[in-house]
Order: sequence, then structure tokens, then C-alpha cells
Amino acid sequence: KLKTMQTMNNLTQDLTKYVNLMEDSGFKAVYGDVQNKPLLIHLLNLVLPEDVVVKDIVEYRDRERSASTIYGKSVRLDLLCEGEDGSLFDVEVQRDRQDYFFERCLYYASELYYTQLEKGNDYDRLRPVYLISLLDFKLDHQNDSLWDGGHIISRYRMTEERTGELGSKQIIIIFAEISRFTKELSECSSESDYLFYWFKKGWQYDEEPKELEGDRNMKSLVKACDVAAFPKDKLIEYQMQVMNERDTRNIIKTAER
Repeated sequence: KLKTMQTMNNLTQDLTKYVNLMEDSGFKAVYGDVQNKPLLIHLLNLVLPEDVVVKDIVEYRDRERSASTIYGKSVRLDLLCEGEDGSLFDVEVQRDRQDYFFERCLYYASELYYTQLEKGNDYDRLRPVYLISLLDFKLDHQNDSLWDGGHIISRYRMTEERTGELGSKQIIIIFAEISRFTKELSECSSESDYLFYWFKKGWQYDEEPKELEGDRNMKSLVKACDVAAFPKDKLIEYQMQVMNERDTRNIIKTAER
């Protein structure tokens, strides 16, 4: 017990002032906290299609998804919530490139979509599912020249091939390639610029940048990322998440060597 406490104290001293939002531990500590619901709504509205507006989050769902068949694959989501109209939002950060990443995202979103219906329900009960992944790597696009620091969000949904007509109540997969964002703080001019900048570099600061003081949403986000302001229980949980992430990375690096 004494050794564990010592380890936790050492980790506390080793933590950055602000969480790294591109790590699972930091993202969940901020956006998975119900107290920070306005920040989650703000994030969603910045990355969702222009015709979709989230006014409220009515429920944070269980992130543990059991396999739907005995042969199925169980899933643990980063953050799953429900909007005021019943739409489901699965939001995650992804640091490392994976083979078949798009297929994985489609698999998760499809499971959320079809399990909305219980026995006897009609299809009018289905609501849209949005899977939003903030990436610390670059996706492989057919024409990479179309993607740069000003174009980092891609949205995939079902459309009719000839007319571009959108299907309704469907699955929408959204990627924000944070690694492509190259603007410095002095170059940021929009809400999304400031948000993506903080996702990428916020953890490196020792105090709130003056450039963000006039933006209410960003000021709230910076405050929510301040580890020193975490309640004791939340701080302990965050510390454990950081330790687990470090252990996992070390195991992967060891296996690679």
C-alpha cells in the first residue's frame, strides 16, 4: 500500500499542468465528465455537418458494449452519449494508426445503429448514429493534396451516387485529423482553429495563453483541463488511466523491439 501511494505521488509530480486531450485519459477526464457537458456540445457542433445542431445531451450511455451474438466481438467505447432527438454520438481519440481503421469505425457504428431496435419495434424508432474520431495520424486519402491544415475534417455518409441525395436516419462517420493542423496560436482565427490547436498543443502550456482569455468556450475548456482543479476521486482515476496508458505503450514498444 505504501509503495502504491509513493508511485501515485511520483506520478502526480510528473503530470503536466493540463491534460493531453489526444490521450484517452485526458479526453475522458474532460469530455466524459457530465459537469463539462457544454464543452462536449460545443465540440460536437464544430465537427458535425452544418445541417446538424446538438442542443443538449440527455444521457451519457454505458461505454461497455457486449457482443450481440456468442461469436461477436465486445466493444469498449471512449464516450457514448445521446442527443435531445435520440441521436447517438460515439466520440473517441485515436493516437496510433491501425490497419482497417475505417472498417473498425463502421463496425462500431453499425452495432450502435442496429441495436437501437428491440423485439417488436418498427424502423421508425431508429435514430442517426455519429461516430466521431479525433486522430493523431493522417488518413490515406485518394488525393492527399485536398487535405491540409485548413481541411482536416472528413465526413462519410450514405448518398445516392448520381444525385448526391442523402439517405435519412443513417450512420455518419467523421474524422478530424488533428495531426494535419499546423497553425500556430497567433494564426488561429476561428472557434475550430482554437479548439484544434488546444487539442494538439494545450498540454504543453504551464498557464492559460492570453490569446484564449476572450473566448468563453476556450476559457472553460482550459479550466476543465487543469489537473490541479480535479476533485480527489477524479484525480486518482485520471492518474490510474495515465499509468495504464504508459504501461500499454511500454508493452507495445517492448514487443516491437
